Amino acid sequence: MTPVGTVVWQGIAQALQVTSRADLMQAIEQARKAARHQGVPLSVELRIDNSGVMSILVGADRSYLVFKPENGHFCHVADDVHAGNTRPGKCLAFIEDGHLSEIDLRLTVPFELAQEALLSFAETGEIPRSLPWMSA
Repeated sequence: MTPVGTVVWQGIAQALQVTSRADLMQAIEQARKAARHQGVPLSVELRIDNSGVMSILVGADRSYLVFKPENGHFCHVADDVHAGNTRPGKCLAFIEDGHLSEIDLRLTVPFELAQEALLSFAETGEIPRSLPWMSA
C-alpha cells in the first residue's frame, strides 16, 4: 500500500492513520462498531494526500460512494440512477460531521461495493475506473 491515508468517521470525529489494507479494515470495523453502538450508520472518509477523499457509509446494507479530488469536481456512483430509476425513493439516515443527515437510497450502492472501492482507492490513490462514476 503506497498511499498513506487518514481515516475519519464523522460521527465520533475519530481519526486514524492507515498504512496497510489491514489498518484500513480495522478502522472500518471500529467505525462499524461505533455505528452499531449509536444505532445509525456513520460516514467514513479516507483522505490520501495529493489525491483526494473517498467517503462511504458503514453500519448499513447500502452506502453512498463519493470521491472528492484534491483539485476538481466531486463524483459519485449510484446504481439505481444508472438503471434509469428517477422516482424519488426511500431515504437512509446517517451521521456525518456529528449531525444526522439522509440520502435517497437511489443514490447508494451495496456496502460491499463501496468498501471494495475504498480499499482499491487506499492501495492506488485513484478511483476504480471500472465503476460508473458520475459528476455532480
